[in-house]
Amino acid sequence: MINRPLIVILAPAAQAEALMTDKLEDEFNLLNAENLDELQRLAADRKRIEMLVVYTDTLAEDCAQLRAMDALRELPILAVGRYGSEQMQDQSIAAGAIDYIDLGHATATVFEARVHSLYALKARTDQLTEIARLDALTAVPNRYYFEEAIDIEWRRCCREFNALALIMIDVDAFTAFNHHYGAGVGDNCLKRIAKVIENNCLRAADVVARFDSDEFVVLLPGTEFENALRVAENICKAVAALDLIHEYSDCSDIVTVSVGVASIDPTQDQDYKLLVTEVEEVLHRAQQQGGNQAQGVAL
Repeated sequence: MINRPLIVILAPAAQAEALMTDKLEDEFNLLNAENLDELQRLAADRKRIEMLVVYTDTLAEDCAQLRAMDALRELPILAVGRYGSEQMQDQSIAAGAIDYIDLGHATATVFEARVHSLYALKARTDQLTEIARLDALTAVPNRYYFEEAIDIEWRRCCREFNALALIMIDVDAFTAFNHHYGAGVGDNCLKRIAKVIENNCLRAADVVARFDSDEFVVLLPGTEFENALRVAENICKAVAALDLIHEYSDCSDIVTVSVGVASIDPTQDQDYKLLVTEVEEVLHRAQQQGGNQAQGVAL
């Protein structure tokens, strides 16, 4: 089955049906939500909505409310009117719609073209955003992406009363490794370590990112301390199992990592930076105690 891009039409059923042309239904998965509550339920059940079409009597108000919803605010909105009102067009755009089309003056072909144009723009924007969020060397997400992710997951865990765990990984004596073996060998080492970390974090919700030059982080939503510590210990063992020679390390004769783990039950009166600060301190303790080990704290 072809996985077609999902577009949700916010409109009464009869109006939504008028927009679901055969051509669009061949290329997109078109779903109708008759009100904002139904649209939110669809957004919660579906993994990815690509675009919204709004065809209601309260067009500007609905566009503004969609822009205020966390799960939907980044989606492009095509506002659809049928009254020939320039004021409605101005109000819809001001409220957050990307484009406006008046069905009183447009054919089905023009409407289809607008939908295709907005979807193509979003697809291109998504591609560029994804590239900007990846670390060029290791191909894992970068620090910018991580900071977005931890902010989102902190707020989500607050709402759902879930634990949030963070792992921070630092390559032991990497400066010496880079100096003696060369930057090219050092880059290859970081690539292999990034892959090892990814291979030990397989849930869809897990986020692996490069935090600094030789530091990586793993964000584990909904993970209790004991399970997070187990992941950290597995990463330590897996990096050592690469058996990469490191004659200039104080920890071992192969490349190893020090790992800090911290977990917390987030609350609204705290900030995710508390978790980052704690995990940095635990990582430092692991390094001070000889490296090549995982240390942790449950907050």
